[in-house]
Amino acid sequence: MAAPRARVRCTVAATLAVAVMTAGAACSKKENADVAALTTTTTAATTEAPGTTRSPGTTRSPGTTRAPGTTAVRRTTTSRRTSTIDASQLGGIDPDAFSDLPDGAPYGRYTEVTDSQKKISVELPATWQTDTDLRTLEGVDLPSIYASENLSDYLANKSTPGMRFGIYSGALKAKGEAWALQHLADLDRLDSCTGTPERVVFQDGVYQGTAVITTGCGVDGQLVNVHIVASDPSGNRDLVVMQVQLVTQADVDALSHVIRSFKLP
Repeated sequence: MAAPRARVRCTVAATLAVAVMTAGAACSKKENADVAALTTTTTAATTEAPGTTRSPGTTRSPGTTRAPGTTAVRRTTTSRRTSTIDASQLGGIDPDAFSDLPDGAPYGRYTEVTDSQKKISVELPATWQTDTDLRTLEGVDLPSIYASENLSDYLANKSTPGMRFGIYSGALKAKGEAWALQHLADLDRLDSCTGTPERVVFQDGVYQGTAVITTGCGVDGQLVNVHIVASDPSGNRDLVVMQVQLVTQADVDALSHVIRSFKLP
């Protein structure tokens, strides 16, 4: 498990989809990231949210709408966590939200991945497949990074760990945090999950917004889905939109790494 890192902060006036608020100048959360280890990129055609296209264009099956503002339900099961990750390393998310996940082999190494437009980057397990193509949503360019152990399975909503990270600008940003969270809920079909979405305040020291954690997701009900939508407090940067899905305790470490390393140059 990666230890918490010192952040390199930059403040610049300028603003998924668990999806969080803005991008402008570089705000690095980790220096000297290893970019050499990224070895696998997939170009397989898959499906995404309605109105979302990429080059090459594909679409993913939409989900039905779920009313926002659902009430959190706390589980009372005995925690099986062996991780020492705490809420401060997860942007305020309680690690007990993942207590039902089984153990998993830890990821040996992480590597920095940058989107094709060089607008965003994040550190991910070096073994994950990645797709960094530019997408568009409602006519707005959407710099994005998709990554998973198996991208085809990830985009089919199967039980495989993965994530997507993008930024909303212009008309998409203007729609606001609530719209972005609902868009993520529709995209990931949270209405089909067996758990009740739990909303928490997300704050990692640079960005603030909302995280939504939902259990019992995926076609087999084995996923925990995390949506994050946030921005810097000034609101001058683009809206950060992120989804991470977890299958084992190893993915809690991956989530922590994503939260601590994502940056908007």
